[in-house]
Amino acid sequence: MRGICSECGLGFEWGEVLHPTRSVPKWAVEHSQGFTLGRGASCFVRSLQPWNFWKRIRIEQPIRLRALAWFVGLDLLVMHLCVGLAVSVVTFIELGRWGPSSLPQWLWEASHSLLWPYSSLPGGWYWGASEVGVQCLALLSAAVAMPIAFMVLGDTLAKAKVRKVHLLRAFALTLPAPVVGSVAGVLVNARFSFWGGGLEFFRPLLGLGVEVWITWAALLLFFWSWWMIVSRYLRLEQPRSVMLAMTTIALLTSFASVTWVSLAAW
Repeated sequence: MRGICSECGLGFEWGEVLHPTRSVPKWAVEHSQGFTLGRGASCFVRSLQPWNFWKRIRIEQPIRLRALAWFVGLDLLVMHLCVGLAVSVVTFIELGRWGPSSLPQWLWEASHSLLWPYSSLPGGWYWGASEVGVQCLALLSAAVAMPIAFMVLGDTLAKAKVRKVHLLRAFALTLPAPVVGSVAGVLVNARFSFWGGGLEFFRPLLGLGVEVWITWAALLLFFWSWWMIVSRYLRLEQPRSVMLAMTTIALLTSFASVTWVSLAAW
């Protein structure tokens, strides 16, 4: 009941080739019935449970790039809307306390924050990249660096019959963890700023507070997902060594991105 691909040598179950709807879970965005918002939301939530998620997603299942593209776009849109709404509300409140007295001016500044909350906040509150932008960058840069770092393992990937599209799928399906971490960090700090403080937004990996633990928790969940990918999905040789090297590269990339943006702000 098992076959071997004549092109790449990957082993597979004939039943999964002849009946793709049977092998791909109905909640997966790559299901043969097509991408839907319901499947996108279900896959988003399930991907936050990597110990179960990567038991059902296997390397021999058909890859649908269009569905993955829709899923990535949906993740980034959710992050942008949640972060932008939180920043615009806080900006509106802070400008009401210390800024101009005209209501149209408040609304204009708040809507500007909703459209692009990652750079300098309006009214001169920040110059350069805002701490909200740095927070999102710290998590998203690790998510982007992780699959790219695997490209240096040409021989290891070839032995395991891993192609670039498999890494692309892994990138797309691990994106929810950084998205949730970014949104949670901003919402926590937005809530605190309502109670008393000024614009004390996120200080990723460097500051003190609940938001730092949220960032590290998101990174831990992200790297746990990739451990499941390396050991179960890609089935690479020496998975512990590979995971240690890739995690180091991703963390260094995150720190380098944060440092570069912070220096640029000066």
